[in-house]
Amino acid sequence: MRDESDGATAAPTAIPIAVGSVIGERYRVLGSLGQGSMSAVYEVEEVGTGRRAAMKTLGPQGQQDRELSARLLREAKAMSMFEHPGIVELLDFIQVGDAMYVVTELVRGVSLREVLDDGQVDPRRALGIVRQLLEALGHAHARGVVHRDIKPENIMLVDGGHPERDEELVKVLDFGGAKLLDDTRALLGEGKLTRTGHDLFGSPLYIAPEPALGRPVDARSDLYSAGVILSDLLAGPPPFQDPDPLVLVRLHATATAPALRERAPERSFTPELEYVVAEALAKKPELRFSSADEMIGALDAAARSLEAEPPAAEPAPVEPSSPPRSTVRTPPMLPMTPRPPARPPIAAAVPPAAAAPPAAAAPGLPPIAVVELPTVVDAPGHPVSLRTRRWMAGVTIAAVIAIAVVGVLLGRGRSPAGGTSATQPRAAAAGPRDSAALLAAADEHARRGRQLDAASAYERALVQDASLARDPQLRAKLGKVLETRDLAAGIVALELLASRVDPPARDVIAAQAATAQTREVRWRAFAIAERDGYADRIDRLESWSRDLRQALTCDERRAAIARLRGLSDRRAIGAVQKAREKFPCVEREAAEAIAYLQALPDGATASGAAAP
Repeated sequence: MRDESDGATAAPTAIPIAVGSVIGERYRVLGSLGQGSMSAVYEVEEVGTGRRAAMKTLGPQGQQDRELSARLLREAKAMSMFEHPGIVELLDFIQVGDAMYVVTELVRGVSLREVLDDGQVDPRRALGIVRQLLEALGHAHARGVVHRDIKPENIMLVDGGHPERDEELVKVLDFGGAKLLDDTRALLGEGKLTRTGHDLFGSPLYIAPEPALGRPVDARSDLYSAGVILSDLLAGPPPFQDPDPLVLVRLHATATAPALRERAPERSFTPELEYVVAEALAKKPELRFSSADEMIGALDAAARSLEAEPPAAEPAPVEPSSPPRSTVRTPPMLPMTPRPPARPPIAAAVPPAAAAPPAAAAPGLPPIAVVELPTVVDAPGHPVSLRTRRWMAGVTIAAVIAIAVVGVLLGRGRSPAGGTSATQPRAAAAGPRDSAALLAAADEHARRGRQLDAASAYERALVQDASLARDPQLRAKLGKVLETRDLAAGIVALELLASRVDPPARDVIAAQAATAQTREVRWRAFAIAERDGYADRIDRLESWSRDLRQALTCDERRAAIARLRGLSDRRAIGAVQKAREKFPCVEREAAEAIAYLQALPDGATASGAAAP
């Protein structure tokens, strides 16, 4: 809709909106607070009362995207459920023509990003900030809402604004990427908005492993992001850094974050502080804190440990204090024994001048990002959580190899000066600098079944020698990696085929989206194809039939049946019928889908149709 007046009464649908415009006869635009490619936020005042507020709306492109419009509506619905001082308050939601506007309280303060840009924060202040963040997240989680994009830019600090404590108030902003859990989605009358169910939300610097691997997201994903923020406040930059977002996402999915003392050796950290960060950053959700309340209890224990911290450079063992909640575990004091030097996580090459000298290696095999199995004994000051020890207890090496497909824990690389290579994977990559030697080492890794090491070495070779991007043999070798069941290696190979080879191997990725044996690899290939605009090449019937066969829960099976029904393809009847016979929990959904598909004309096929 176009404003046909002098700009003082009606709402234009394009951005930027002119200062002085009145939206819905209720809010006068005072100025811009920020703009993106699809949305903008303005400072407004309510006509009549003069109350100041913030107003978010979509730009012309966003308004034409039904999913983005639905997300803005979902954001307003979700925020209407909150009554917490730590979450920005929804004041109004109005619609004028095709344009929607979400009006919230105007938060005046500084973003946590500005605070972090000034350097490390006092540990007590850091714990207080993250404690308030968790209180707000716990409130949202209790109402079935997962934020999914917790990062410093979405956290505001209001100086002295806390209503109950004499401290700054933490405000959580922007629920535009929020996920509604099943009961809440049904309560608000919301459908599933993701086109495939496997899209990627969150900043690459703070993203949890689950969305990076295409796995279901729940409240524990927000706790991971909160843990990254805590480690950022305590030890400087985030635990993983790389200019390539794809590498960052991979590191969060597969690499173990370095201990606080490794990242900031000039500071002293109590075992309780190390514990709370390590527990929050566990790769597997079941090894993290189970709730915001549980993590708050661990934060409180860490705060008490700071009061008792001895002044000596090497702190004496701290006697764990009583936790405020029965579910909180104090960090274990493990026997400390020397640990052999660890190797870096997934290595990505840099120009030779920035690379570290090659480390000693077994004859004939350079040490390129070799996967290191988990160990109960860790470096001094970096205790392993009780939950992690219980998981590893009694597990044989063969079992670890069998189940560590997603939770691949790569060793923590240390430099002689005590620094960490995990935060700078490109500069710390050890091994040959010649692309031919890298390829030979990668082939050897692949021959020995170390697929993740092979994929990492192939990537380093591609960066070292740009001409390899057009090498058909290398493309074929990456395709061989995809044929294995190594999840982490498969995702690395997918990203290389999508972004490192020339031209991108789109047919291979589309085929993987339909036929990959590992469902997480299949989902990631589907998301890449959608992201890059060739999802129409995917055989959705085959892909979603495999989803149905490999589903782990009844909810997953129902979702797969709904997608297959939405294809309006009679060939889906067989897959749905098998699920109906095998799983009583989907009897009703399967019967309805079969009846619908059988009523279609003979020969009806639409395997390329969009999901419902």
